[in-house]
Order: sequence, then C-alpha cells, then structure tokens
Amino acid sequence: MGLSTQQVLDALHSEEEFAFTETSRVYCSHAQHLSDWIDWLYEDIVGDQPTIFEVKQAKLLLSEQYLEWRNAVSLRHRDLLSKRGHICLYEVFVDGFNRLKTTELSLRPALLFEPPRPPPPQIPQAPGYYFPQVK
Repeated sequence: MGLSTQQVLDALHSEEEFAFTETSRVYCSHAQHLSDWIDWLYEDIVGDQPTIFEVKQAKLLLSEQYLEWRNAVSLRHRDLLSKRGHICLYEVFVDGFNRLKTTELSLRPALLFEPPRPPPPQIPQAPGYYFPQVK
C-alpha cells in the first residue's frame, strides 16, 4: 500500500530540515553594520524615556538609512529574506522597525474608536441686540 498524503508531506517537510538554532544563522557584514546602527539609534535618539516625536523621528531615520544601505549593496543582499541563509538587511530593518513601533505603541496605544467631535463654536451675541441666524 502507498504512503498517505500526510506521510509524504511529513517526509518532505521534516522538522529536522527546518530546525535552526540561534547560532546557525549569522549576519552578513551589511546587516551587522545596519544592526549596530539601529542599536546606536535606539540608545542615542530614543533613549530611556522617549517621546512620541523622538520615536517617530527614529522610525523615519531608520527607513532612510535602510533605503540608503539597500541601494548601496549588491542585488543579492537587497531583499533577501530566508530561513536558510544568512540574516540580511531587510530582516534587520523589519526587526528594528518593529522594536520602534512597539516603543511607540507603549507610549500611545492605538485608538480603537474615533474620538467624539468637539461641539461647533457658538456665535457670540452682542448685549441687548439679537441677530437671528439666517439659514
């Protein structure tokens, strides 16, 4: 009797083939430089008690720095995202951006509803005179 579909899938995608430890993947030199820069950004710009403005500024700086690095490296390193190879620029960028986004959300949680609108301003009336409002 033949193998079931599940047995074939299990054989093709065995856990041993996809099991990685933290030490099995290394940063390429470009990603290591970007990672070091992100650490500097987080320590110097964001700091211990960041404001929303500082975090948003850091997110903008990170995006600009990533795009500059991305344009300066070879095609092989530009958009590489793989569980088998080295850790490259895009993965480092996403981790850094998520770190900043988490900090931003801890300072100002996302709105789950739209805040109520303020009432319209009242037209002041002069004392002793009544000015009807024309529609």
